Amino acid sequence: MIDIQKHIISEAFEQLSKSTKLKESLKGDLINLFKSKGYDIDKDAVKNYIDSAEEYIEMVREDDMRYSVEDWYKETSMNYPEDLKELRDSEDDTAEADWEDTTDVKFDESKLKESTLTEAPMDVKDYAAKLKARKAEKSQNPLEKINAQLDPDMEITDQLQVYFDELVPAQGKADTVAGELVRAMMRILYRDYNDGDLFYEGYGKETCGGSVVYLMDKVEDLERPFSNIVENQYEDQYYTSELEDAAYILIEYLNNHPELFIQKNEEDSRNVDENRLDEYFDIPLYEFEPDTSYDESYYAVSDDDIDDFVRGVVESDLSSGQVNRWARDGWTIVDLDREDYDTLQELWDRWFRDFLVDYERQEEDEYEDEEDFEESLNESDKPLSKMDINKLRDLAVSLGADKKKLYGTSKQGLIVIIDKLRKDN
Repeated sequence: MIDIQKHIISEAFEQLSKSTKLKESLKGDLINLFKSKGYDIDKDAVKNYIDSAEEYIEMVREDDMRYSVEDWYKETSMNYPEDLKELRDSEDDTAEADWEDTTDVKFDESKLKESTLTEAPMDVKDYAAKLKARKAEKSQNPLEKINAQLDPDMEITDQLQVYFDELVPAQGKADTVAGELVRAMMRILYRDYNDGDLFYEGYGKETCGGSVVYLMDKVEDLERPFSNIVENQYEDQYYTSELEDAAYILIEYLNNHPELFIQKNEEDSRNVDENRLDEYFDIPLYEFEPDTSYDESYYAVSDDDIDDFVRGVVESDLSSGQVNRWARDGWTIVDLDREDYDTLQELWDRWFRDFLVDYERQEEDEYEDEEDFEESLNESDKPLSKMDINKLRDLAVSLGADKKKLYGTSKQGLIVIIDKLRKDN
């Protein structure tokens, strides 16, 4: 009968391994099972025991993913009453901690022994000591741990790094509001140091504009440095200097608000809409009009080519801007930030210049063909074909002759007209 009960209990704890929390009905079943074995316990005791078991299983699995709830049960089942007493004593010892913890801080054990079904039962007293140490570590004020690592001579960014290391996980949002504030500030600094991103324009607005909005929502004192950056369109060392000033203000704010180190965080600063920057800043916008005032432009490029170009650039290469075609040959690209304005100007100049170069090269080739054709005409006494006459007529028209008056004109007459038109031009 006892073996059957053990199997049922193992099955119950196997379900624990597949869910974050044990269902209340399953806890009730466990209470009944334990009572049937002669243990006089209450529901709270079983709940504490189950929670402790879950913590232990999670810790062991960090080193041995093969470790199962059945392994745990085999290690502890024979020691249940003593194990429960040790664990409850450990709970009582740390229940009166002054610092209330609201985060899920994991017990950082570098190496736990790997457990299998064939190994000896675990040392319950050792586990209770580990649990007590873990709770003591959790009860320590995070701000005290941070301040213990700070040096007055540290650069402000090095100080912020200490906060980051203590409060921000390797991936995802921070557990506390203080941690997420630090994470947002470090994001902006990182994008500046490594990529030169400016949070108020271009790609930088996409990568860290949302982090600025998050900080502005939470810390009013950060308005000054961020506003200075936008109003003066700072970049390079001036931009970095203002960001470091913002980091200093943030650290002062955190030190004056220790409650943020235990306030549970629900937001991800990376998911804040960067377009909300407009709520805080009047970011200057620019307009661009393509310059087609070249003499050759009418022949070199069509209006449709220009329209395709500007729309393609705005859609594919820029993060701001809208195309307004106000005439057949008139465009204005509005709502551009400074970086996109400069980019569009550079791309337009290059694209349009290439069109003109191709057109001039084509003109030279056509002119050389015309000279070769005239030379062949002058050197030949053979009658001209219909195609030759047409070519001469087209050449005369291109030089300004009236096409209607050229019909019926002889070869020699066309050559005379062409020579005269060239002299006049």
